[in-house]
Amino acid sequence: MFSLILAAVMSFQISNITVKAQWNPNTPSEAVTQYTLIVDGGAPITVLPSACTLTVCEQAITLTFASHTFSLTATNQWGTSPATLFTANLSVSSPSNFRVVR
Repeated sequence: MFSLILAAVMSFQISNITVKAQWNPNTPSEAVTQYTLIVDGGAPITVLPSACTLTVCEQAITLTFASHTFSLTATNQWGTSPATLFTANLSVSSPSNFRVVR
């Protein structure tokens, strides 16, 4: 499972937001040595199993408000898993109840 959780700290420049990519760790018997997260085809981000609890792994990343693609793989001594792919659209909602009064 792979999901994005919005962080509590947000940049009010309206151009960037810090989010946490979260996923369930592989079982200990798979002896994962690292997870690799790639955002929008950019540089790989290595996440070590020590950054995971028994139920969740997470990596904080800063993104712009736009559509983003994520690729996540797990690596152990026998090789690398096929990528889990995920797309998310981060956007700011429009203000509501706007009016001009005199």
